[in-house]
Amino acid sequence: MRVFREDRWELVVGRLQAENFPDFLRAHWNSRHPFSRHSDLFKTIRSAVRTRQVAFQLLREIEEDLDTYLALSSPEPSDWSPEDKLLAATLKLFRVRQPFPLLLAARRAFAPADFTALLRATVVISMRFNVIGSYSTGEQERRYNEVTEHIATRQLTTLTGALQPLRSIYPDDSVFRSAFANKTIRTTDSCHFANYLA
Repeated sequence: MRVFREDRWELVVGRLQAENFPDFLRAHWNSRHPFSRHSDLFKTIRSAVRTRQVAFQLLREIEEDLDTYLALSSPEPSDWSPEDKLLAATLKLFRVRQPFPLLLAARRAFAPADFTALLRATVVISMRFNVIGSYSTGEQERRYNEVTEHIATRQLTTLTGALQPLRSIYPDDSVFRSAFANKTIRTTDSCHFANYLA
């Protein structure tokens, strides 16, 4: 039994390849549990996983979320729709991972069309908040995780219910225009962003 469990762990780690396992584990954990920081993650998991049954449940849940995480991190090989692949590729272009726990939770709970709409919303927020606004991500991460927890506990079951609380991290048009006018994009990123903005 122990060998079987270790083989399953090795499969998970092997499929992540270049991806950082702690990053995946944190996104997975935060998509199902109250928010945990990187520094507290392993202590939090260790205190929660005290029996064999809980350990196997954790492994099953990790396996359930792995394909979604991989599709967000490396969209091209995934079996997602062309639109979802494009949206995930845009998040990757922006180097934004704050919404990953939210998207893992939504992928499990929402209908495909609602998941796509939420993924699109995170791309728009990321463009305005992260790329152009360059605001501190602390408040953004807190807001994403509040919504994530409500989806995970089934307090939020609709796209509208998920989008409403995210309005506080959506810079309005006047703020966005001002930030855009003063934004300097590094030359190494300029072609990619120019293609996106076009």
